[in-house]
This record gives sequence, C-alpha cells and structure tokens, in this order.
Amino acid sequence: MRTRWLFNLALFGVVIILGLIAVFEPGIKPPVKLPPLTTLSPEQVKKIRLVRSSDTVEFERNDQGQWQIISPVKLLANSYRLKNLLNFLEEQDYKKLAANELKLSEIKLAPPLVQITFDQLTVAFGDTSPLNDGKRYLQLSNQPESVWVVRDNIYWSLTDAVWSFVNLSPLEESIKLQELQLPDYHLILKAGTWTLAQPAPATINSSTDALNTLIDNWRHLQAIDVANYDESLPTTGEVTMTLEGQSAPLKFLIQATTPDLILARPDKSVRYKIPAYQVEDLLQLPNKSLPKDEMGTPTTQENDTVEIEE
Repeated sequence: MRTRWLFNLALFGVVIILGLIAVFEPGIKPPVKLPPLTTLSPEQVKKIRLVRSSDTVEFERNDQGQWQIISPVKLLANSYRLKNLLNFLEEQDYKKLAANELKLSEIKLAPPLVQITFDQLTVAFGDTSPLNDGKRYLQLSNQPESVWVVRDNIYWSLTDAVWSFVNLSPLEESIKLQELQLPDYHLILKAGTWTLAQPAPATINSSTDALNTLIDNWRHLQAIDVANYDESLPTTGEVTMTLEGQSAPLKFLIQATTPDLILARPDKSVRYKIPAYQVEDLLQLPNKSLPKDEMGTPTTQENDTVEIEE
C-alpha cells in the first residue's frame, strides 16, 4: 500500500514538471518582437487615398474625428473599416527583403496591384508569397530600397467596392430631426415634444413614448448592406426628414419592403438594405393594447370608429 502511494506521488510530480516545461519552455528564447511596420501613428492620419485599377477612393477625417468619403461619393465612412486600414500601420508580423535582389514586376510591385496613401506615406501591394504562408509583398514609399513580406490581412478589403466603406447608418449621429414624414404618419417636433400633424386612429398608440420610440428607431438605424442606387427599382413610398440647420429636406425612397426594406438616396447614389423585421418599427406606430376580460383574453370594442380631422 505504501509503495503504491509513493508511486502515485512520483507520477504526480512528473506530470507537474512536464506541465511546467510545456508552459515555460526552458532553453527556448521567446520570439523577438519587431517594431511597427511604419512610424506613422493611426491617430495622426488625416487623409487616406486608395488607388485601384477600377477607381480611386479618398477619405478625410473631419474636426470631430469622423471619417468621410469625399470621392467618388460624399458619405460618412464606416469607422470599423477605416480603423482596420489604419491598424495596418502598426503591423509587427513581417520580413524585410532587399528590393535589388527581386524582380518587382514578377511579384506585381511594378506596377503594384493596389496603392493606399496615408497622408504622405504610400503603401504599394504586390502578389502573395509563393510559400503559401498567408503573406504578401509590399513596398513603402519612404523605403524604396526594401520589399516587405507582410501578413495578408487587409488586401482584399482594399479591393472592395466603394460602397463597402460607407457607414451602415443612413443618418449621421449629429443630425437633429425636426419633422418626419412617413407614408402613413407625419411627426413634428413642437417645443421639444413629438406630436402627430393629424390624429391617429383610436386603435393606434400615438402616445409620446410611442412617437419617441419611432424617432429613436430612425436615429439608431443600421443597414445590413449598402449598394449603388438602382433607379430601375420601383418606388413604393417616400420618407422625408426636415433637419435643424438645413434648408433642404433629407429624402429616402422606399424601393421595397420585402424580403428586406430598401431605402434609397438618389442625391447620394446610394441605397441601404434594412432587415425586414424592422419595417414596422420604422414605418408604423404600434397598436394600442386591448383591455382584457377576467380570463385575460383581449376584448374587442364594438363600433370603434374614429374621425380624422382634415
């Protein structure tokens, strides 16, 4: 019995030692952490210019720190997509090669496949590494004597259509709504309170909370996709917004409500796809809750008619 106990204790000790070896790997030096690929900080960058074979896309950071697409369209940019591009400046997984030892045309750096300029620094992207290791060749304009083999983690996003860089919110966060004209309802902000221009049917919940919720649904609206405006699609309705400090109203065309809601802005050549489950939350006010009988069953009201003032 004593022998078995000592054997188990020794075995337990061996397991502990092997675990420590696996964790700390004595004798094996940790990999050297390389400095960032560039000395340019993402927070410093004010302008980005993306040059592809098909087009050129330009971005600019405004005084509030928001990124805007300024060409070929003028729209608020997707901050997540821009942050991903800027983080590339601090990439630390790379290998440096001598440019004079390579044929730049063979690795598609002369000319490059894509170029992106952060302020004054241009990054040229070439072909993928022949080692099939998830790396790609690139050059930095401030170090033309070198070629870098870097993790291939942003190239494909650089080749996406300009619409993929558009903010998914159809409304900018800073705008202040004064009126909202929907196909069925007209909401007006009066003395800080949202009201209906015309009374709603008695079955509709037109309380202050319901109106505020409808407005908030528009303020916080997020699309699931953004694409180029398609004028061939039919228009089934309109949404018009009057904004504080702007003379011209903001207008959206409703091009579909199924299988998804499509809101288009012809003035910006853009359309937004909204999930179908949000259609009622954006275009309708909720029904009033019906009173319930003693059994908890909703009751109906006979002769429930409402006159709408003209």
